[in-house]
This record gives sequence, C-alpha cells and structure tokens, in this order.
Amino acid sequence: MLAVVVIVIAVLSAFSLKRRGDDLAAQFRERSLWRAQVFADLAPRHLDADDWHELFSTIFTAPDVLYAQVVSSGQVRATRGLIPVPPLAPGDLLSYAPKLSEARTAAGRAYFDILYPLTVIGESPSSESYVRLGLSLEPLEQELRSEALTIALIALVAVALAGVVTWWLAQRLFSDHTLDIGQTQEPAPPQEQKASSPPCVGEGLGERSLVVDNVAKRVFLNGAEVKLSPKEYELVRLLASEPGRVFSNEEILQAVWAGRHGATAQDVKQYIYFVRKKLEADPENPKFIITVRGFGYKINLD
Repeated sequence: MLAVVVIVIAVLSAFSLKRRGDDLAAQFRERSLWRAQVFADLAPRHLDADDWHELFSTIFTAPDVLYAQVVSSGQVRATRGLIPVPPLAPGDLLSYAPKLSEARTAAGRAYFDILYPLTVIGESPSSESYVRLGLSLEPLEQELRSEALTIALIALVAVALAGVVTWWLAQRLFSDHTLDIGQTQEPAPPQEQKASSPPCVGEGLGERSLVVDNVAKRVFLNGAEVKLSPKEYELVRLLASEPGRVFSNEEILQAVWAGRHGATAQDVKQYIYFVRKKLEADPENPKFIITVRGFGYKINLD
C-alpha cells in the first residue's frame, strides 16, 4: 500500500514540477521580451547625440544582461557586453517582428538572444533597424531549482505522513487485542476437532461455573456472558480444555499465536492479565487463573 502511495506522490510531483517549470519559462520569456521592448523604446533618444553611456548604464543594471547592441539602417551604432555579440544567421532579419531564440555561450551558459525592431522617428520601419539583447537564463534556472526543491520537500513530507498513516492503520488492523487475522493454523480433521474441541466446555469451580461455547465463540461465567477479544477467547478456551493442567508459555504461544513468529512470553503474560481483569474478582490476587512460577498457567479447580 505504501509503495503505491509513494508512486502516486512521485507521479504527481513530476507532473507538478513540469507544469510549474513551463509556467516559469513562459513568464521569463514574456519578461525578457518586455525588457527588449523597453530597450528599443529608449534607444532612439540617443541616436542623434550618439551618447550611449546613460542607456547602457540603465540596461546593464540587471546582472543577467550579457550584451546589448543598437543597429540602425544596417549600421551598428553601439555595442556593449560581457561576451561578444554573436553574428546573425541568414534569414534572421527577414521579418519585421520581435524574435527570441535560445543560445549558449562558449562556456555553455544558456541565454536568450532577442532581436527587437527599432522605430526611429522620421524613418520608415526597416528590418535592418533593431536592438539585440542577450539575457542569461541563470535566473530562470535558479527559480526552477528552487521550485524543484520545494516540490521535493513537499513530496517527502507527504511520503512521511503516508508512512505514519499506513503504520497506524496496520497497527489498528492487525492488533492482536482488537482483531486476530494473522493466525494461519490449519483446522484439524473433523474427528480431531470433535475430540479436542467439544461444542461446549463447562466446569464448576466452587461457587463459579465457566462455560466455553466453541461453536458460537462465547464464554459464560456463572451464567453471564463475558465479552472477550478473539485472542482472549482462544487463551481461555485452551486453559479450560484441561482444567488443572499447567500450560507452558511455549504451549500457549503455539496454540494461541500460531503463525505469529513475533509473539513472546511477554505477550502471554499481558493477555493473562487481560483475562484476569474480566474473570477475577481481584485481578491482583487471582484465585481462578493461577501462575505456576517457572512452569506456566492453569485454571484452578480448587
């Protein structure tokens, strides 16, 4: 069950990361085009004066700008950059429209190479007038790493919670005291069952009488039914099957905890205590279910 939950969480985490990554990439692309548009809007003011210091100081305020270039009527008017501006490929200027493409530096760093049309007052629009802006993708990669870490932490917390819930359900489902579903002892042949487990076992114990109904799985003490768990019932049935006989811990474990290899003598002691609380007038001073030290337990007939 836990494995299925882990797989589901992993699939949902991968889907969430993919969707979030696509959203962040789209947002980063839109911001990059907007920054190129701002660059293209500011550049014409500096063409006549041919003074680019103020413009480039504004553009290079952000640390992710790799280069900036202004081209008017096919002539490079100004260039500044941390890396060389790459040459344009054939066909890059065929369309008078913004163009964004992904490229890599010589060191392998990914970046956006953006061409944005330059509108100069008094000149007709031309594909040979534009600005180029190189923007590193490192901010986007940092955002993606942060999102991946956040989603991974959420997934780990979800897996941990699923593990705790699974453990809790397993404890509730397989608890010996509430429900015994682990016993795998094969039933004896009908003849043996009839001989060793009669429909009812009844014994008179002085002023007490104990009846164990093996068909209905019920126990009566002095005519009144005693509510027992499945494990408590099996323990009483075993002791009542041979009143006066001392059953060792090993015998009780084999009969009552058949197939449960994790059970110990401490489990026997605990369930003896549970039964005494329901059958004895004074569980701390039992007169009915007796401990024979060093040997085991028996039902007292005296």
